[in-house]
Amino acid sequence: MPARGKVYQLNPEGQWEDKGTGHVQHYIANDGDGDFVILTVMDEETDSEVLLEHRIEGSIEYARQGNTIITWSEPKEGYDLALSFQEESQCDEVWEQITSAQRMNNGSEEAADEYDVCSIFPSPEVSNLAELESKIVTVTGPQRAVVAARFLMDGFFEDLFAAFKKIEEDKLIPEAQSLFNFVKGMFLLNDQHLLEKLLSKELILSIISCLEYDPLLPTTSTYRRHRDFLSKAQFREPIPIQKPEVVSRIHLTYRITYIKDVVLLRYLDDPAILSLNSLISFNNANLLTGLLEDGTWVKKFFEQLHKLASFSAGPSSLLSSSSKRRATEEESELETAEKTFQRKNLFLFLQELCLVVKTMQAPFRNEFYKIITDYDVFRAIEEALASSDPAEEAWVWLASADILTNSLIHDPSFLRTYLISRLSVPASLLSCLIEAVVSPSVDSGLADQLAQVLRMVLDPDSMADEADKNNFLDNLYAKQVPKLVTAVAEPLRGKCNSQYQACELLSYCVHRHGDRIKQHILHNNVISKVSGLLKSAKSNIVCSAIRFLRSCLGVKDPAIARQIGSQKVLDDMFDVFVANGARYNLVNSAVIELVHFIRQENIKVRCRCVCVW
Repeated sequence: MPARGKVYQLNPEGQWEDKGTGHVQHYIANDGDGDFVILTVMDEETDSEVLLEHRIEGSIEYARQGNTIITWSEPKEGYDLALSFQEESQCDEVWEQITSAQRMNNGSEEAADEYDVCSIFPSPEVSNLAELESKIVTVTGPQRAVVAARFLMDGFFEDLFAAFKKIEEDKLIPEAQSLFNFVKGMFLLNDQHLLEKLLSKELILSIISCLEYDPLLPTTSTYRRHRDFLSKAQFREPIPIQKPEVVSRIHLTYRITYIKDVVLLRYLDDPAILSLNSLISFNNANLLTGLLEDGTWVKKFFEQLHKLASFSAGPSSLLSSSSKRRATEEESELETAEKTFQRKNLFLFLQELCLVVKTMQAPFRNEFYKIITDYDVFRAIEEALASSDPAEEAWVWLASADILTNSLIHDPSFLRTYLISRLSVPASLLSCLIEAVVSPSVDSGLADQLAQVLRMVLDPDSMADEADKNNFLDNLYAKQVPKLVTAVAEPLRGKCNSQYQACELLSYCVHRHGDRIKQHILHNNVISKVSGLLKSAKSNIVCSAIRFLRSCLGVKDPAIARQIGSQKVLDDMFDVFVANGARYNLVNSAVIELVHFIRQENIKVRCRCVCVW
């Protein structure tokens, strides 16, 4: 019976797309130059649609990811493919077909049998490391599996680490650098079983030790940079994970990432990076599945998240009454520090989960966000932000912004449904976000991220229900947009980041909200308040005000054009343009573009300068 497998393709965003499930078969064809093997996957439902047709080539690097996945890169098309099997035996069968076909294509079946790997790669000793280093770079494609199997034989790594121990004791730097190149060559063999062995819990620290002696790095007196880093790294569990296999996969993923991004960053070739990235992706999928299947763990996690969400280590929580003893006061301080630490770990852990889920397939992402929405994650974020000063506890705002952004990118309906249900609450999540964006004390990077979240939230095109959309926009212009207008009118002091963000959001509303924003502009003197930003000494603030005027004129509403003309806003803008002089910068370009738009669209707006120009 043909093996049953699922076909995946890696898209440009780095996510594996499910192309369907079918039956894996192979047949021998001939193109006149010789026989070759074609691997096909036929759709299991129709049994006639071809999901995959692939010619097995000896030059293609195939890799095993775990026990049930085979990956490779199509050389002509330039994309990566993966076959995932439900049973390990079926994966073994197809893998054997691929390796046999590669040996046939390369005409190297006899050569592989005659390849005396044990004599070519003897047990490592201090005296033969330079020889091993030179030989591992000559290993060709058909020989890689045989060589990898040699390294996996009992006693090979024990001898390798014994030689390394002697090298370190005697401080033999040239031999240590040869050992580095040899171990690096093991990774470049790109054999799945060998990679798993190298990255196993038992060997990883010793392997990292061997990789300390990179000949391209400056010499040091200790050669312990990687070991010291790993020894200080801490694995934090906000809620203890009861499944050992999940914890094991977390550690494995951490080691793979560290080696890929730090230790061997400059050496790994594309096939090796593909293998490590695929291994990370599939490990993440498995560990997330294991976490989410543990209902008890998920329940405890969100119970603790809600319990500590609004906890704040403010001054009042650290003070005790004069009648209490000093011991009680110290206990209170320790308890406060512990709760603050646990609260931080909970939010950072959830942030990390969202970043990992971002690379998963759409059905898995949908299931994840449905689960966290059912556990009222947005309520926890709302309580955390309402009780946290963004200047003092920026980490909770940054973590929350990442969680909200990833949720909105996946499906805006989850967050928007919650926001609509909380419109009547004074300290709602929407209110917290807007107040933080227009706060002068908020860091500009955080303000930019929160503003991006608000843009996605305020987009009416993604609101399906018309009644909900009207209710949301009515509340927005009654309670939230006035905060943006107030921020714009604030005195121009300091960096003026709050005025900039408020003006940019108002410009976005002009683009997206039609009549509502037009009525708000006309009845609340918004144009006059924004024109005050033209007096700023900062060019980004001036450009933001010009962009707002450009957006207002872009709606081609005569009432708005008359208000711009009657308040002589364009006169102020041209004063800025004249003061800018001959400098060709953003201010210059913004003014020229606006004037060109007025001329091109024949917009009737009164201004003393346009006629003279």
